[in-house]
Amino acid sequence: FRPLIDNKITLFLMTKKGVDSLEEIVKIFGPHVIDKVIAARDKSIDDDFFEEIQTICKNNNITIKLNTDKYEISTKYGFAIGWRWMIKTDFHLIVLHDSMLPRYRGFSPLINCLINGEKAVGVTALHASEEADKGDIIAQKSVNVEYPIKIVDAINLVIPLYQQLIVDVIHMIQQNIELPRAPQDEALASYSLWRDEFDYQIFWDNDAKSIRRFVDALGFPFLGAYSFANGAKVRITEVEEVEDVHVEIRQANIGKVLTIKNGFPIIICGQGLLKITKMIDDSSKTDY
Repeated sequence: FRPLIDNKITLFLMTKKGVDSLEEIVKIFGPHVIDKVIAARDKSIDDDFFEEIQTICKNNNITIKLNTDKYEISTKYGFAIGWRWMIKTDFHLIVLHDSMLPRYRGFSPLINCLINGEKAVGVTALHASEEADKGDIIAQKSVNVEYPIKIVDAINLVIPLYQQLIVDVIHMIQQNIELPRAPQDEALASYSLWRDEFDYQIFWDNDAKSIRRFVDALGFPFLGAYSFANGAKVRITEVEEVEDVHVEIRQANIGKVLTIKNGFPIIICGQGLLKITKMIDDSSKTDY
């Protein structure tokens, strides 16, 4: 039997959400409330913010471990923020999830919310459960979204929600207030799946508006949506909708360049047209 510390927390942190949440905890409660931080690297995104998390810990004398290191959890409560790995728990784990559960359980919920054009995005604090994202809800916060919006701006929209939720939950823990438990409505549940490299490919037979949302949702800090130009794989990071024209036998010409205006190609979509304003060669990482 290993007694757990009641008055400190363990943090499992990744991404900018983890960075800003860590900074908020240190600002509001001081570094002494954190027993240790478990961080991880993620090669699937351009910037995993590991160095920033490491620097904050170093500057505040907070113990930090990589998820691949050997470590022990000695606190009663832990928080997972921006985390994408399995956590073996013999402590009370609280997860902060990028959606208004029970919708968008699983991976990449914020990305998929934006691709779907949801009018609001949000964050849920929930009790961890054996099945991912199915635990009882502690609290939720949301914010309205206006399109077009890039993923980096959407992340910045939800970060204050993360900060507010984690501060509220830590206050409850410190005051020995029982954490709320609201069961999720299974009838409303939906699932959001992880995106691998294939899922970053643009399918031009979709309409121009949804393709723009797709491109904007997969930009920095992620690798970026891609297509092919003259046989070369290119990352398309900036697009604009332009006025549609009547294209004869449109179905046979989807994905082709209609014309080039001021150096920018205009692409035929299933419905509408898109102007590509920034495109990067995937091999050389230079502007195409």
